[in-house]
Amino acid sequence: MARSSTDPVFAALADPHRRAILDRLKDGQRPAGELGAGLPISQPAVSQHLAVLLDAGLASRERRGRVQMYELVPGVLSDVAEWVGAYSKFWDDRLNKLGEHLAKRRAATTEHPPMSPPTSEPTP
Repeated sequence: MARSSTDPVFAALADPHRRAILDRLKDGQRPAGELGAGLPISQPAVSQHLAVLLDAGLASRERRGRVQMYELVPGVLSDVAEWVGAYSKFWDDRLNKLGEHLAKRRAATTEHPPMSPPTSEPTP
């Protein structure tokens, strides 16, 4: 199977800690220490997650003195959104067909309700 340019992005997005870090970057640049605050992982683990995000092209890094600032790179996410968008139409079509099928079944049930099973009366 051929590798896509989005493969590293999907691999990076697969981890909930990396998604949490990206969520924090939505509001602008953040220092590495702030990105890991409140996550149930160690600072070395945060650094490893940041390296994965950098390698995938989802984040960029800029050194300001002794502090490393990280920033979201949204362009890469547009490729992912485009790929997912192709499946959005697929699912919309499928769900519309399911809705039509269920409406037909509901109409058929209303026209011809199923027969109730005979009740047996207890014998004295």
